[in-house]
Amino acid sequence: RLYFGTVRVPPASVDESRHFLFLDMLEAAEVQGLDQKLNRFAKYPDNPILGPAEPGSWDDFGINFPNVHYDAGKFKMDYAGHGSGGAAGKWDHGYAESEDGIHWTRPKLGLIEMNGSRDNNLVPWIPHFLDDKEPDPNKRYKGVWISGHTRWITDFSRRLAYSADGIHWEVGQETVNLTSLLEGGGPGFRDELDISERRFKAVGRTISQGHRALGMMWSPDLIHWHGEEAILDVDDPYGQPAQQWRGRYVAGRILDPSGEKSGDQIGATSGSKMDFTCACMHLTSLMVVIKQPWR
Repeated sequence: RLYFGTVRVPPASVDESRHFLFLDMLEAAEVQGLDQKLNRFAKYPDNPILGPAEPGSWDDFGINFPNVHYDAGKFKMDYAGHGSGGAAGKWDHGYAESEDGIHWTRPKLGLIEMNGSRDNNLVPWIPHFLDDKEPDPNKRYKGVWISGHTRWITDFSRRLAYSADGIHWEVGQETVNLTSLLEGGGPGFRDELDISERRFKAVGRTISQGHRALGMMWSPDLIHWHGEEAILDVDDPYGQPAQQWRGRYVAGRILDPSGEKSGDQIGATSGSKMDFTCACMHLTSLMVVIKQPWR
C-alpha cells in the first residue's frame, strides 16, 4: 500500500543555535557513508514497577494508561484501575508518586468516597498536562473533567479544569468541540512553535475511513477547539500523544490494526505538527514480549 502527498521540510541553518533530531532525516540534504540505526528501549528487569494493589482495593485487579509528570523533585502518576469486585469494564482513576520513578507509593488522599470510605488514592478522571509556561501557579496543570468511565460514551461534557499540583482540581466552564476526540481525549501540550490561534494541542483517538485513528485538535484558549485531522497512518489506531522536544514533535504509535494494545511500539516525528514520519524505516523501538509472568 502506498500513500502520496507533500511533506513540508523544516528550514535549517548551521547558524541556528538549536538541536537537530536526525530521525526523519528531512533536514539532511545528502548522506554518504552513514547508516541510520535505531537504539531500542530495554525493559526494566524488575518490571512491573507498579502493580495491582492489595486484595479488596479499588485497583486490585489491574492498572493501565499511566500519565507521568516530573514536578518539584517528584514523579507523579495518575492511572486507570479496575477492581476484581467491580463491574466489568468499569475503571476508576488513582494517583501514585515516586522519588526515583521506580519505587511507587499510593498516598491516601481522602478526595473521593468509595464503599463508604475516603481512605484511598482515588482522583477524578481529568486528562491533563503540566504547563511549564503558565505564570499562574494555580493553573500549572491543565485538563478537562470527565464525569466517569461508565458514561464517557453518552456524556459528552468536557469542562476545563486547573490545578496547582495535579491532584486538587478546580473545574471551570465547558469546552467547545473537544468531544470529537473519543475515549477521554484532552489537552496535550502548549505549542510555542505554532501561531497563537493554535497555541494548545490535543491528540487522541478519532475515526477515519471507518477505522480508529489518531487525530489532532488545536485551540487558542483551551475552550474553543478546532481540527481533528487524522495524523499518522489511518490503519494504526492508537498512539502516544505527540510532545514537543528540542524543536520537533515526537510521538509513538502502536502498530496493531486490530485496535488491541498488544502491538509493537514505533517512534514518529514531525516538523509541521501534522506530517509525521516513522523513524528509522518503521523499525520498532519497543517490541512486545509474548510471555511475561506479570502480564
